[in-house]
Amino acid sequence: MSDMNARNEHENEDQARNLALVEGIRNGDKRAYRTLFELYIDSVINLAYGYTRSYEEAEDISHDVFMSLWENRKNVNIDNSVTGYIFRATRNKALNHLRQRRMADKYRTVEELSVGEDIGYNASYNLGPATLENEELQRVVRAAIAQLPPRLREILLLNKEQGMSYQDIATTLEISVSSVPVQMSRALKRLNELLKDRI
Repeated sequence: MSDMNARNEHENEDQARNLALVEGIRNGDKRAYRTLFELYIDSVINLAYGYTRSYEEAEDISHDVFMSLWENRKNVNIDNSVTGYIFRATRNKALNHLRQRRMADKYRTVEELSVGEDIGYNASYNLGPATLENEELQRVVRAAIAQLPPRLREILLLNKEQGMSYQDIATTLEISVSSVPVQMSRALKRLNELLKDRI
């Protein structure tokens, strides 16, 4: 049997096991819930961290994902990809969290203005002249990534930071697998253009 066939067979077995766990969760099986939680918690935290850049927030989001799964277990409808379902739920919760954070930041900025503080001041930006070369390089790359179109940025970060496969990215973002490498190529080309005069 070829490596590809063996890998596909392994993925099919994992998927069948995961679907059986979801069926157990639907029926209130706490052991099935715990098993699914243990299988995915690290990946979910890493994915959420990719959006929030905060481990504390990523852990909160990941627990929300699993609590929501348990609380809504009777209505959960997963026909094929448990991984895709969990990653989509994580992505959606992370994006909602970021929207809420932006709203809170806007409110806080308005509050700061009302007491006479400078708009946008944040002590963490005060790095001073002793910034290490590696930190500067990371800052430049992060700034360039931030300039990418949202979809390209998201695909690039899911692949490079989260280590997600093209298949998992396609499932998470609900796009075709064949479009992922095309968009990755565009993201990397654009990133190279943004960085060529800065590095």
